[in-house]
Amino acid sequence: MRVALISHEFPPETGGGGIGTYLSQITRLLARAGHDVQIFAGSIGPSAQTKLPNGARLHRIATGPEPDFRSAVVTPFLAEHRALPFDVIEGTDFDASALEIKRARPEIPYVVKLHTPRFVIDELHHTSPDGWSQLRMALGALRRGRWPRTVPIRDQPAAQAELAAVRLADEIAAPSQAIADAALQWTPLDRDRISVFPYPYEPGPELLRIPAGGTTHRVTYLGRLEERKGVIDLADAIPLVLAQAPGTRFRFIGRSVPHGPAGNDMQAFLRARLGPHAAQVEFTGARAPEEIPGLLAETDILVAPSHWESFGLVCCEGLAAARAVIGSANGGMAEILADGRYGVLVPPHRTDVIARALLALLADPVRRTALGEAGRRHVTDTYAADRVVADQIASYQRAIARVRPPN
Repeated sequence: MRVALISHEFPPETGGGGIGTYLSQITRLLARAGHDVQIFAGSIGPSAQTKLPNGARLHRIATGPEPDFRSAVVTPFLAEHRALPFDVIEGTDFDASALEIKRARPEIPYVVKLHTPRFVIDELHHTSPDGWSQLRMALGALRRGRWPRTVPIRDQPAAQAELAAVRLADEIAAPSQAIADAALQWTPLDRDRISVFPYPYEPGPELLRIPAGGTTHRVTYLGRLEERKGVIDLADAIPLVLAQAPGTRFRFIGRSVPHGPAGNDMQAFLRARLGPHAAQVEFTGARAPEEIPGLLAETDILVAPSHWESFGLVCCEGLAAARAVIGSANGGMAEILADGRYGVLVPPHRTDVIARALLALLADPVRRTALGEAGRRHVTDTYAADRVVADQIASYQRAIARVRPPN
C-alpha cells in the first residue's frame, strides 16, 4: 500500500510531542511491514527530500506558521501523487493538515487521525485570538456599526478548518474511546466512520531492562511544561507531599512553553510558585529520546496529571520502564491504565488527590513494584506493533472502500 502521512509535525525538526512520536513510530512500522510510506512535514529551513533509514521518504516543506502548512503542502503532494498515485492519505485533526489536499482531490481516500485539535487545546488553556487578530476583528465590527466582541474559539476560522477536516474524512481513526466520544460532541459525524484502536508503542530494550519498582524517592514528570498537562497542579501538590515525606525529590523533564496572557516562561512561573520548596525540584529542560530510559530508571513514580489527553504515550513509556504511573482520569490515559488496574488515576485539577496518590505510592514499595511489573506486561502486549499495524491497515482499507467501493 502507498501511504502519505501529512503533518506539519515530524521529529526532530518540527515536533517531538505526541503527534511526532506517533508518526515516527507508525512510519517505521509501516515501512517494516513492506508499505511505501511518504511523509509530508513542515520545515524550519528550506524544502528538501530525504530517504529515512527505515526506507520511508520524508518531504520537508518550508512554510511559515503551522496553519500555512495545509496550503503549502498541496503542490508538492500533488506532484508526488501524479508521479505515482497514493492509495490513501492520513492527516491530523490538529491544524487540519491534509484538508486542502482532500478538497483539491476528493477522490483520494482520506483518514483523519484524532490527536486533539488545536481549538480543544486552546479551550483547555482558555486562550483567545492573538492581539492582532483581536484588533482586526474589533475594527471590522466597528466598520459594520457593531460593538466588537470576542469570537468563541470554536467559531474561529482555524477551528472551523479543523472541524471541516474531520467531517470530510472517509475514516476517522481514534486512539482512544475518550477522543472518539469527544469528536461526536464537536460536530455532527457518522459514528460508523469512527474506528478506535491505539497508537502503536514499541519500547526499546533500554526501557525493558530497567528493574521494576525503584528506590530513589524521586517523582518524575515527563512532557511539555504547559498548563493543560497539569504541571501547576503537580507543583501545588509538592508542598503537601514534602510535609509528610520530606526526603522526596521531584524532577520535571520537558520543554517549557509560554504561560498566561503575558507569555511568561512556565518553568520560571513554577519555580516562583514553589517558593522555598523549589530547592527539592529539578528542571532538566527537554532531553533527547535516548536519555529518557536512564532518567526513568532514576525515578520511583511517573506522574502525568493532564487535564486531557487523547491517548497519553508518556504512560506507555512509564509502564514499559516498570514504573508506578499516576495518570489523569480524564481522557485516554484512563484507558491505557485500564481504569486503575495498571496505575493510579487522579481527576484533573485536584492537587489534594495528586498529593495523596503520591504519598500512598511513596510509602508502599511493594505496590510500586507490582504495578511496574504488571504495567510492563500490559503495555508490551496491548500495544504490540503487529497488532496495531494490522488495525491501522484495516482502517486505511475501510477509507479506500468508502471512496472506491468494490465492484
